Amino acid sequence: MQPPTEQLVDKESKAEANKLETTGNETTMNLNNIVYQNIQSSPYFKSLYEFKTYHEIIDEVYNRDPFLKGTTASSAFCLLYKLWTLRLTVKQINGLLNHPDSPYIRGLGLLYLRYVCKPVKLWDWFEPFLDDREEIFPISAPKVRCAPFPNPTRVQVPTSFNV
Repeated sequence: MQPPTEQLVDKESKAEANKLETTGNETTMNLNNIVYQNIQSSPYFKSLYEFKTYHEIIDEVYNRDPFLKGTTASSAFCLLYKLWTLRLTVKQINGLLNHPDSPYIRGLGLLYLRYVCKPVKLWDWFEPFLDDREEIFPISAPKVRCAPFPNPTRVQVPTSFNV
């Protein structure tokens, strides 16, 4: 059995190893200013205040659309920013990326990393998912199908979406 001081050091070093290194603006999560303001004023985002844990937020993710027409903040971006307020750990990010229930959860995890991960670490996170072909069907555009990393030769970016 370890002395209490060694146990404390072990816990601190494990916590530090589990901390996701981030970059950029700690307040806005590096989001575009208009997107950030739309999230802050969103009634849906305000309703998320009652959720205090990672698991409560994940339960909200199913079938959330990342894009909405106009300047309304989408539910997916509201959830993304709510996750940012929790300052996810490496273990929680892995939980998002490897969640068995929904590609939307994995997509939100990748989007989270895209906005806050240090650029030198991004490839390490994204590389295992480059062959992922599970499709996501945005609710706002039912004729559009998206894969997290579609074949670059057939990428078509819809121009009618706003975040």
